[in-house]
Amino acid sequence: MAQNFHPKTLFHLVPANDPAHKALLHPDNRSFVSRSDDKRREPGLEVGFHVPSKSRGHVITRLGRDADLILNQSTPKNPMSAVHVAFEVNAATCHVLLSVRSKRPSSVNLELPAASEKAHGESITGDSVIIYGQTYLISIASYEFILVWRTMSATVADNINSLKTLTMQGFQSSQQLAQNMRSRDRPTDVDVSEAQSWHITRLNTARLPHFRDVEQLRTIKASGAFGNVFKAVDRSTGHNFAIKVVNLAAYINADIETARALLHKEIKFMERFKHEHIIELLGYQRFDTPHPEIFMPLRDGTLGSLVKSHNSHVPLNRESVSLAVLEQMLGALDYLANANIVHRDIKPDNILYSNLGNGYYHFQLANFGLANYRSIAQTFCGTGYFQAPEFWPYKSNVIAGQSPKMDIWSLFATIVAFHSAFTEFPPATGDYLVVLGILRKKG
Repeated sequence: MAQNFHPKTLFHLVPANDPAHKALLHPDNRSFVSRSDDKRREPGLEVGFHVPSKSRGHVITRLGRDADLILNQSTPKNPMSAVHVAFEVNAATCHVLLSVRSKRPSSVNLELPAASEKAHGESITGDSVIIYGQTYLISIASYEFILVWRTMSATVADNINSLKTLTMQGFQSSQQLAQNMRSRDRPTDVDVSEAQSWHITRLNTARLPHFRDVEQLRTIKASGAFGNVFKAVDRSTGHNFAIKVVNLAAYINADIETARALLHKEIKFMERFKHEHIIELLGYQRFDTPHPEIFMPLRDGTLGSLVKSHNSHVPLNRESVSLAVLEQMLGALDYLANANIVHRDIKPDNILYSNLGNGYYHFQLANFGLANYRSIAQTFCGTGYFQAPEFWPYKSNVIAGQSPKMDIWSLFATIVAFHSAFTEFPPATGDYLVVLGILRKKG
């Protein structure tokens, strides 16, 4: 008779075919066989940080011929590796991952339950995020299991939070135990700062697939006139990135196909740029729909939100941060100017930041929807308060064509606004003579 599960158990692998049933009988697996939390309380293999005999940091449990849980059936058609798969946790984002260690990633498959008996659920091959609380049919070589999470709370949201907490408690304990090992036996430390730069490896490694998100895990981060920005989760790594979902119908004075062409131009610009202070383009999809999606790294916020995130209890040294913004953005604008490109919409909301700690920030220029080559940049555009005098010749008495100098002016206006925490600028009125007067006094 199956025992009660270990308190550190995260989920069970309940057998769904004959090889999987036999895995429960293997002598090395018997101590990790207990009743699952499915409706019929069927026995399954426990998966949790308590299963490995040696702590491996972010690795929860490994499965294979010579692993934490033994799967020893191996055939020429379905060979089983010594360590075929591992369940891991991404410490930076708390997501649980199924990581394929076999050289044959196609031998591992996840399938979501179908909505009905006649329908087929979504099928995922290879590495994947395992969504908390979600039931899966998982195939590992010739083995088939149903992945059943523990039920720790009656409500779905509370249960997910409890499972996350249990996962991170297990990870922290595993890390602590790993510190007591000899250095050569310790697992490689997980660098949480990797959450800022993990995408660069994917971009530079041709063998890795394009970015794929788990749509159920999207959460809205920002809304604008032309669409929404979502915090998304990369299916293969569990890292976060950003997806900008564009509403082509919102483009003023443009039909959807014209708006699509404008977006295409923006994407082509971003594909060309390679500069540390310009946001990277990770990819795009659904370009043939009214709501194309653009993939970018996820940053902590905009220059405008940086001010709002601080208060008297958590002061922000706006003097030093203003200098950092100025230095880093001048580098980005110099790069654009050398390419004869004018951004034409420099403002606080188009400068993204990453908090590096100890008062240091990394800034990146974003949103190239209004960018154009200097030789053909003629249209009136930008955001009123931050527009350069060249856009208002009859009020500013500046008669000149559009050039990178306009971006420098807009950056100056942005610094003035940020330095005063938006109290002195922008003014309450949109009258450009008033805007110009304030900025000339600051200059």
